Amino acid sequence: MALRRAPSLPQPQPCDRVENGGDGLPGQVIHYPTDIQPILDAKCVSCHGAEKPAGGLRLTGETTLYYSTSYEELARKELAGPIIPEFTSFLHGDRGNYNGAYLPPRSLGSPKSTLLELLTVRDHPKNAQDDHSALLTEMEVMVLARWIDSNYQFYGTYFGRHHAQWVNADPNNPAYQPADFRRKATFAEAVDFLAPAWHR
Repeated sequence: MALRRAPSLPQPQPCDRVENGGDGLPGQVIHYPTDIQPILDAKCVSCHGAEKPAGGLRLTGETTLYYSTSYEELARKELAGPIIPEFTSFLHGDRGNYNGAYLPPRSLGSPKSTLLELLTVRDHPKNAQDDHSALLTEMEVMVLARWIDSNYQFYGTYFGRHHAQWVNADPNNPAYQPADFRRKATFAEAVDFLAPAWHR
């Protein structure tokens, strides 16, 4: 029956629709610094900041050698759910190209995320004293869940300058622009065969 009609075109998720603050495009690149950190900055850092972070969880976005403070905290503690260690994981070290054994459905991502449960379930034990379940909007929860289901993706593309050495201008390379540091790629740039100009 499916062969009797034209293929369906991908549609934007509700959080990507223009009326909900998105760009209206179906092809999205998940990029932690621009998708997740702004949510944490607006809703979480007031309690989980640099000075005496609540629960010992710091969610600030300072640049680390390869990632950021909040990302490394969430990944190290696996608060967004179990992490699949591809080569190196925060808990298990270098395991080579190992993806583990068969996992039953709902073993990873949103169904196993302590973070998402805390932010959406009113009767979560940790919400007894300080309720987190109404902090995020429905659209913010959707963006967060999409990131969680991507298995802790940080960069949206292999292209770009990611190492912390590129956070500042390079005196040996005047053409380099610090604005290109960890830049979010468009979907077209992320899937293109050739690197975008800002990669070089």
